[in-house]
Amino acid sequence: MAPDVFPTAEGRLHAAMRAAYELPGSVGLEQLQQVADRWRPFRSWVALLFRTAGEDDTHEIGGRASDPGT
Repeated sequence: MAPDVFPTAEGRLHAAMRAAYELPGSVGLEQLQQVADRWRPFRSWVALLFRTAGEDDTHEIGGRASDPGT
């Protein structure tokens, strides 16, 4: 994995960034890229951490959808 690339086609990452930075849903890719520029030179790694944390919460990718009742 390249350590300094911002994923532009990762909707779950972008949603996680909006939540973490308390940004409205209307914030677009260009503005998210500006946020990610502060992560240089480790944009890929920070993106991975956001995605990993999201998967820990939702289990969306692993096929075990999150159930708030469990």
